[in-house]
Amino acid sequence: MNIHVNNLINVCMFRQNLDPSYGKAVNPPRHVTYIKYLLDGEYIYTFPSGKLQFKKDSVLMINPNDSYSALQVAPSHAIAIQFTSDQPIQSAVLDCSNDPRFSMLFRKILQYKNLNHEGSYYMAMSILYEILAMVAEKRDAQYYQVSKNLPFVEVRDYLMNHFADPSLD
Repeated sequence: MNIHVNNLINVCMFRQNLDPSYGKAVNPPRHVTYIKYLLDGEYIYTFPSGKLQFKKDSVLMINPNDSYSALQVAPSHAIAIQFTSDQPIQSAVLDCSNDPRFSMLFRKILQYKNLNHEGSYYMAMSILYEILAMVAEKRDAQYYQVSKNLPFVEVRDYLMNHFADPSLD
């Protein structure tokens, strides 16, 4: 993942009470990428490639070219970042419950949410790049899975672990 952020558009915190009618469906084209950190709550996002469970202490990334629907399972409290980039990011959910740096950085970027101020904009951009670096680090370490791709990951892992086995056909 080698993304160049073209424009940081918005940084916000939001709360959403449980709404049984919430079943938002979103279709492309959109021009922004979303990265959200869920402080509390739960959603199920359905993409053409499968379902992603977005729960407390997770990071959700949404590619602007992906269609999806979101089902709210529990009241939520989240921090969201919207930006444009030179290439799309893959839609995925990362479990960050064992890495407090994500929570700290998402909370820190809120300090600079007044993006009309030049200094705040550049500070927020630097934090966004740090978040993207940690996302890349987690992805490289295979901490995330899209449920539909799990069989392929298992096959790949088996092949990597048994590459030298002469009986491997």
